[in-house]
Amino acid sequence: MSPAPPAAPTPIGGTYIALAPGNPANIAGSVTNLPAGTKAQYCDVNGLSCTTVAPALPTKPGIYVWCVKSLDTLTGLTSTPCKYDTIRILPPAPIPANGTYIVGGSKNPSNIGGLVSGVIAGSKPQWCDVNGLNCSMIAPALPTVPGVYVWCVKAVDTLSGLTSTPCKYDTVTIVPVAAAMAITKVATKPVLNSDGTFTLEYSIAASNLRAETLDSVQVADNLRNVFFSPMTYNVLSLKVGSKFTSNTLFDGNTQTNTLGVPSRLGANQTDTIKILVKVSPNGYSGPVNNTASMSAISPLSGLIGTVLSNDPNNTTGSGNSKPTLSIIPKLDIFIPTGFSPNKDGVNDKFVIIHPYNTSINFQVYNRWGNIVYTNPNYNNEWDGKGVGNFLGQDVPDGTYYYVVKAMDNTGDTGGQVQNFVGFLTLKR
Repeated sequence: MSPAPPAAPTPIGGTYIALAPGNPANIAGSVTNLPAGTKAQYCDVNGLSCTTVAPALPTKPGIYVWCVKSLDTLTGLTSTPCKYDTIRILPPAPIPANGTYIVGGSKNPSNIGGLVSGVIAGSKPQWCDVNGLNCSMIAPALPTVPGVYVWCVKAVDTLSGLTSTPCKYDTVTIVPVAAAMAITKVATKPVLNSDGTFTLEYSIAASNLRAETLDSVQVADNLRNVFFSPMTYNVLSLKVGSKFTSNTLFDGNTQTNTLGVPSRLGANQTDTIKILVKVSPNGYSGPVNNTASMSAISPLSGLIGTVLSNDPNNTTGSGNSKPTLSIIPKLDIFIPTGFSPNKDGVNDKFVIIHPYNTSINFQVYNRWGNIVYTNPNYNNEWDGKGVGNFLGQDVPDGTYYYVVKAMDNTGDTGGQVQNFVGFLTLKR
């Protein structure tokens, strides 16, 4: 009687991650229940090309199938039919890198594909919702609305369709520009000058609100939009703090950028800009609004901005970008009742306050009707010295009679003359 073939072994298969450090060297452990006196025999899927040497565990992702038999070492008989041993090699999980971007940055990527690495050849990354469902191999577009976004990222073997497991989570944070930097601006009350102009100073504070250094910080202030016609203006000075470099060409018109290079702000730093402006109203009175803008280069997103300035003193505005409001007062002619030209630096000249673009014809008479001072184009230069018969002399203390003719030289009312007469007291 011929010997019977041995019973078949039990293949249990297995699932492994390609190239994982703990993987077995071969698939021997995937076959159990070998009858006594037999060895496992591994054949191709057709049951041919067999060997008792356990095949090495594959290193590339895919589905691998062997026909497994029991081989009786004495008789050489093998079990039949084939028992199939299936080994699945999953692709390694990709390595996600969390990203933080600022809305509108010039170097923001179009999608989040660049945040995934470690995908081996023959595999592609796959992005799924946070539950690992609704997957796509098309990288999601970078969000443009501030918030925190999370994806489950897997690797997919393009031939077998096997995916890595479990999910690797990729988190992208989108930061609003207003959370990256801020700018505030306040203004002093306009100060009247003797020539009818006003001087006011704008104080700007530019802040970096994050931990990354902001480079190439720029603060622009377009003054030609602030002091509109008929007003004119002149920038008297521009001063910046130690972290900034001033733009020496700044005029608020053709050069609206206040800062030069280098100008940077470290983590959570603030620096200042002060702009002193002389304004000629030319007949205008009323409100003027000034808004500056800030931009910078962030290591997260390249060029970011602009952020508009906010005036904490503006209670009429709303939101985080309230303009800086100043009021140009209505200016009338003011003639003082006296002065004291004693060279002490205080009230040494007779100053007639008048609107800009108004010419003053000024005459002063003593009690006998003699002219002691006259100037057809008076610019507040009388220091108590006489003219004519009194040339070069300090006229005596006392009361004098004056005549003032003020001519408006502005476009709409040009040629209009106002006449003033009165008395002034000179006392040294």
